[in-house]
Formats: sequence, C-alpha cells, structure tokens
Amino acid sequence: MLLLVATFFMAFVLLLYMLSPLISPKPLALPGAHVVVSDPWLCRHLPGPLGCPEPAPGWAGPATETGPPSAFPPNGGSPAAVHTGTVPAEGLGDPPSAASGSSRARKAGRALQGLGSRCWRQVKREQRRPRTDRLLQAKKEIEKHSINDKQVVLCISVDVSQDYSQVENVIKQAQEKLGPVDMLVNCAGMSISGKFEDLEVSTFERLMSINYLGSVYPSRAVITTMKERRVGRIVFLSSQAGQVGLFGFTAYSSSKFAIRGLAEALQMEVKPYNIYVTVAYPPDTDTPGFAEENKTKPLETRLISETTSICTPEQVARQIVRDAIHGNFNSSIGSDGYMLSSLTCGMAPVTSITEGLQQVVTMGLFRMLSLFYLRSFDTIIRRCMVERTKHEITDKTA
Repeated sequence: MLLLVATFFMAFVLLLYMLSPLISPKPLALPGAHVVVSDPWLCRHLPGPLGCPEPAPGWAGPATETGPPSAFPPNGGSPAAVHTGTVPAEGLGDPPSAASGSSRARKAGRALQGLGSRCWRQVKREQRRPRTDRLLQAKKEIEKHSINDKQVVLCISVDVSQDYSQVENVIKQAQEKLGPVDMLVNCAGMSISGKFEDLEVSTFERLMSINYLGSVYPSRAVITTMKERRVGRIVFLSSQAGQVGLFGFTAYSSSKFAIRGLAEALQMEVKPYNIYVTVAYPPDTDTPGFAEENKTKPLETRLISETTSICTPEQVARQIVRDAIHGNFNSSIGSDGYMLSSLTCGMAPVTSITEGLQQVVTMGLFRMLSLFYLRSFDTIIRRCMVERTKHEITDKTA
C-alpha cells in the first residue's frame, strides 16, 4: 500500500513538472530590447548596455546592500539619473530559454552579465568631476562593452523620488529616442541603520520616499505603454532585510517590505497583459559601498549580518537578470535567499507549478531552521546588551 501511494505521488510530481512550462511566461526576447535602469549602483553590476552615473558632487550618501555609496544630496532625494539602453538586435541569436539556448545567445548573455562590472571602480577618482562629465565618462565605460554599433546608451539626470511629472517626462524622452520600454529595473535606494529611538523621524520619511516612491514613479511612467504592447518586465530591488526585519533596520526594512506589497498587487493587475514583475532580494554583497555601510552599522546589526555569506556583484546581477527575463516573481541569491523566499512566499504569485510545489514541501523544514537563526540573533543582541552594560558600569566607576 505504501509503495502504491509513493508511486502515485511520484507520478503526480512528474505530471506537475511536465505541465509547469505550460503556465510559465515566455522568456523576454533580448534582441532589440529597450531597458531602463534607475539609480547608479546596480547598473555598475547589472548586465546590459546601461549607463552608470557617478555620485552627486560633494556628497556620497549611505550605500545600498550591494553597491557603492549612492548619490544623494544632503537634503534628501534619490540618485539623479535614469539609464536607458537597447540590447542589439543582431549578434545575440535566440534568447536563452529555461530549457536551452543557442551558443550565440549564451555568449551574448555572458557579455551582458559582465557589462558594467568595472564601472563602480571609477567612483573615487571621478567623484570630484562635474556631474555631466561623470555621466559622459560612465557612458563611455559602458560603451566599451558594446557587442555592436547598434547598441545605444542614454543617460538622463532626474530625481526619481520627488516629482512624478519629471520622471514621466524623462521616460517619454527615452521612449522617443529608443522606442517603448521593454524592461524597467527599479534600483533607486539607500540604507541607513540605527536603533529605532536614535533615528530621526525624517530618516523614515526619506527612506520611504527614496526606496518606495523611487520605484513607484518610474513604474507608473512605463506601465501604460507596456499594457498597450502586451509585453514588459518590471524589476524591483528589495533586500533580504525586506523579507525579515532585523535589528537596526526599522527604517530600512519597512521601506523594503513596502516594495513587496506593491509588487504583489501590481503583478495581479498586469499579468493579463503579459507583463511580469520580479522582486529581487539581494544579500550582503562584496562592494566598497557595503564596506562603507559597515562603518556606521550598530554592532548587533553587523554581527547578525556576518552570520550569512557575502555574494559577489556579478553573482547577484546574473541571477536578477535571469529571473527577470524568465518572469520569475521572486529573485533570490544563495541558499539563505532560497530559504527566505520559501518561508516568506505567503500569497506571492507563483511562476510555475514546480515552484509552488517546492514551497509547499520545504516550508515546514525551513521554518524549523529559521527558529535556530532567530535564536542566534536573539543571543547576539543579548550579548551585546550585556557587554554594553558592563562597559557603562566600568566607565561610571572609573
């Protein structure tokens, strides 16, 4: 009897696996695609012919989880650029699918994945140049990786978090020059950590404006055209801190959690139009920005962060692009990322039956593992509190 049940179960799983491609979206065709990226940091690691601006002159704000110091003026605002470019219509071959891809497509894919990986290294030596010069320099750096002369890179300066009308005008300019947007990558964001009572109220407002509205405005500007054409991809950059609230991230985590709610609701609206939303949850990534961010993190936050591995920028970019092309709602990196995505899937959209089945099967086990993680986090926080108390007593008696 047990053998019969096991046989039926395996047959059911095999049937689901076979039917899965029937409900999965078709991969986005890369040749000739028009891609728009907001914010400077991801375009330095993201595959594609996209421009990379440098930080605003005279001020480098706190870094995002995977990029160099972001460009934010002292009075707030968001990185002042939108980068738009086209993927060449020739030389790519057929776009790679989940099952197979041509050798030319794979070769082009590797070229796209490597594009921009060296741009962020220009930050320090370019920091004191006027913004226009830095944009032009970054544009030239990206164009060095062009596959052919049909690729176009366009950099436009705009604050994506303050004035929707300006963002809309910039998107219109890009579409007039390069055609309708096929993929939008929302990466405008910044991270500020600190204890809840130590953070200024303005910090919460600022992070919500940049991390949330900085994604709402560009998405709002492209959605109508995507619906009319019945095709499109929209990528939102959240964070693993947008899946689990962590010590020191009361302002940052809440703004990243908001991205998830926006993405789920938007995906339900646009799916009938063959538009797919991807939410990426990048972990800590080995960049100069991450090293800079660690200098101001509370001790507890830094110790909790050290319990997980650090990814490379290329690894993060490769996974985000792959998931966006194939219309996957969740984009996670590494084993910790996979576990978090399964644990927090809730009512999130499912790209394939196989994905849904994996979540059902693994959620119980991952929940048990998460209890050990939470226990270790609590232990770290308690130890830090005890040590801090000891130092305070010692200072008083000294």
